[in-house]
Amino acid sequence: MNLALLPLIVMLALEPRAELPWPPAETVAQHATHIGITIGAVLGVADISRTMFELGAKRAYERNPLLAPVQDQPELFAVVKSSADAAVVWYLLARRETRPKTTLVATWLWVGMRTAVVWHNYRTVVAARGR
Repeated sequence: MNLALLPLIVMLALEPRAELPWPPAETVAQHATHIGITIGAVLGVADISRTMFELGAKRAYERNPLLAPVQDQPELFAVVKSSADAAVVWYLLARRETRPKTTLVATWLWVGMRTAVVWHNYRTVVAARGR
């Protein structure tokens, strides 16, 4: 798992010195989209880390048919699972200027889905532990 996070750590370390690849937000919808993307990314990290923790402890299994074949390979699992979130973020950022309202709605629908997944994972773990 540590190797899978290395590109993210390098990007965060280099980000303050690099120029942003997109222009700054100019509208309220764009600001709300950025906030939603940030929240969605944080929820994605929470989902990946919790899932990998439970998979590593052999207390859970992946139900997603696209991820189930790689659940026993932590690095590949993290890369595949985070790639989907990266693709969503890229798409939302690419469309935020041409279709700001649609992007805003799509962003917050994605955040709602991510929230539901993290909440479901939490409730499943708590129920499995008998609390």
